[in-house]
Amino acid sequence: MILPYNIQGFGTREITDQIIRAFVKSTGDSIMHEKHKIVNQYEQTEWPTFKKCDSPVALWGVLRGTEFIMDMAKKMKQDWFFFDHAYIMNDQKHHINQKLKERIYRCTKNAQMINYIDELSDDDYKRIEKYEEHIQLEPWRKGGKYILILEPSDFAKKWYNVPNWTEKIVKEIKGTKEIRIRQKNSMMSFESEVKHSSVVISLQSAAAIQALIWGIPSFCGKMSAAYPVSHSTNCLQWIKDPYYHDMREPWLHSLLANQYTWTEIVDGTCWNRLKNKKKPKGNKYATVDKIMVEGKPAALRL
Repeated sequence: MILPYNIQGFGTREITDQIIRAFVKSTGDSIMHEKHKIVNQYEQTEWPTFKKCDSPVALWGVLRGTEFIMDMAKKMKQDWFFFDHAYIMNDQKHHINQKLKERIYRCTKNAQMINYIDELSDDDYKRIEKYEEHIQLEPWRKGGKYILILEPSDFAKKWYNVPNWTEKIVKEIKGTKEIRIRQKNSMMSFESEVKHSSVVISLQSAAAIQALIWGIPSFCGKMSAAYPVSHSTNCLQWIKDPYYHDMREPWLHSLLANQYTWTEIVDGTCWNRLKNKKKPKGNKYATVDKIMVEGKPAALRL
């Protein structure tokens, strides 16, 4: 079937439109639907040139109406390319990362984030070499003073339909150890608070990725990018004795390969890597929950 465009891109606000425009341009025969005007994050953007979802789409985040484009693409069985802040080294957000001297973003095909360990090519490994001097996995830390819950944003709780997520988690683990709840606007040192915890619990926060890099065990939702080397929050019975997964290195490489510098978006690296990519059938690495329940080795070859 011949599609009218390689990609239909959708603008919402200038800082993120730059990324979508660059991606759309890199794909060749594509169109960028510019916004009629900037709207508040929970309002619906209007795209005067958009007619129908008859080809793949590219969008930033799930605010300002992009969630409806995403749902439409799913319904029409069109691929959707989702951009957001990088998984790792994302502290500068839209500013130039001072270590790499580039802006960095993640892009996922038909998902908001990658929640499995991807199969990488030689080109992938070569491309992520630039991160080696800046990111090192620290040994697993055992002990810790308290359980740290990373409070999801109100929007995340609404999006995933878990309005009482925090209360439910607290109820399940109450009495096991001191519990601390860290909110997104906390002024306390993130690194200090995480490194003195015994485990972190999150819904889908990218903060859990950094906790795992620092050697703190994680419990999270199955949609999370941290999930491949974490317990799911359905298995909080192991909160006192978490599993220390030995597959953090391939997981880390997988995340790094699925984020892209500004140059890699502009020059088509991102598009060429993802355009024909499909999610692997099965997973050669056992999840933490599978290991605990079935006693499988971490590197499970299917």
